[in-house]
Amino acid sequence: MKTRRRATISDFAGLPQELITQILLRLPAKSIGRFRCVSKPWNSLLSSPNFIKSHLTLQSIHNPQNLIIISSSDHSLFTLNFNLKSSSNSSSRRREDGVSRKLKNCRGKWNCLLGSCNGLVLVLDYKNCMFLMNPTTLEIVKVSYFSLALDLLASFSLSGFGYDSSSDDYKFVKLECFDQPGGGKRTLVNVYSLKTKTWRRSENSLFDHISPRELCPGVFLNGAIHWLATDSSTEGSPVVVFFDLSTEKFNQVVPSCFNKSTGSYAYKLVVLGGYLGMVCDVIHENSQFSDHICIWLMKEYGVQESWTKLVVNMPQNAELFKPICQFGDDEVVFMENGAKLVLHNLKEKSSMNMVVHGTPRMYYDGIMTFTESLVSPSFCS
Repeated sequence: MKTRRRATISDFAGLPQELITQILLRLPAKSIGRFRCVSKPWNSLLSSPNFIKSHLTLQSIHNPQNLIIISSSDHSLFTLNFNLKSSSNSSSRRREDGVSRKLKNCRGKWNCLLGSCNGLVLVLDYKNCMFLMNPTTLEIVKVSYFSLALDLLASFSLSGFGYDSSSDDYKFVKLECFDQPGGGKRTLVNVYSLKTKTWRRSENSLFDHISPRELCPGVFLNGAIHWLATDSSTEGSPVVVFFDLSTEKFNQVVPSCFNKSTGSYAYKLVVLGGYLGMVCDVIHENSQFSDHICIWLMKEYGVQESWTKLVVNMPQNAELFKPICQFGDDEVVFMENGAKLVLHNLKEKSSMNMVVHGTPRMYYDGIMTFTESLVSPSFCS
């Protein structure tokens, strides 16, 4: 049986520079890190902003997403890389759907994941210190946490993290929602720029944001951060509110396919297969939750008529069952009861428990997807 030989520098000898660049763009981020040590010209090429952006684009298209996880046992960070090709042979004793590794350079007790974008992950520790990290290159930098003074204690807060392509800047958005003494709500919008390392207050949100029943940051897609809210004009039905990071203005998308008569309760936004999705519990007339959940996907961003409904049956004894990420057109990874991952095939309507090597038991204190990239968290230092 032939073994696969690793590529060496001599394999590139005599090739045109343009072809070498195209080959390097398709290599994993960790391999690029090693090749930066070949020579000064290679280090300059592989560290250039244009190469890093082109590499990120190709990685996002062709490679599956990975997971970053906060362990509930010791509050440490783990990454999980998928190997779903092996899952087709579920009877094999050597089946392995993913490999989990502890990020030993990211020591400390981590509290929550605040957002993920372009391979960077924003995470908060138990001392309320905020860090930006690249789980692939293992770079990590401390950033300034919320510093704007508030007159009152917020009833709840929401957050989101994303990239503003118009200013080439990463922004963290924190919404502080207050109950007004005379009734009604007030929502302050605070924006942190990683390029300028400063907090400032943006325009207030006029929407009635929904207090999350679990810690789930806003969803970043198409240059905007999205949250769930309600609108009195739609009789309390959910709307998707988004904050454009370029204009720093709010707008909304009303899911015309969804209303209270459907007997569903929207509680979470996700991105599946590149589409914005709204996860809903189904409630019967006797106020009992159903044995399945609904996921509404907006197949064409901003087009109300494009919302499409997916119905997924929950496994027996599953109290919590929520989608994490999607592979291809048919397979979605779900988290069940905060303790294991389930691979669900939408076409065949079948589920299979995933086999993950090196994962601590009951580790889902926080879980989020990220893309392998070369983007440095100290890009603006």
